[in-house]
Amino acid sequence: DRTGLTSVVSAQMLAGLVPGIVLGGPIGRVCDRFRTDAVLGVALALECLVAAAAAVADSALLLITAMLMLGVLGAVAQTCVMALVPQLFPGPGIQLRVNGVM
Repeated sequence: DRTGLTSVVSAQMLAGLVPGIVLGGPIGRVCDRFRTDAVLGVALALECLVAAAAAVADSALLLITAMLMLGVLGAVAQTCVMALVPQLFPGPGIQLRVNGVM
């Protein structure tokens, strides 16, 4: 690989996936401790800002850092959504359908 882009793409993939695996416990505690809808709102707002910064990143390091932050924030958002489903859809049958759609 002459351009080095393969390494950058691989690093981006890892930066987007690993935070959810590594930080699952602490993220769950944050979502349990604070209002889930508020945590979700903050995470989504920060994701928008980070994604805008990633769009104008002019180096591989900045792009990978942005992807790492997006991975963390995406894991927070996903955890919040999964915690909100039982609150928004209290019936067991509807929860299965909603989780299936997600």
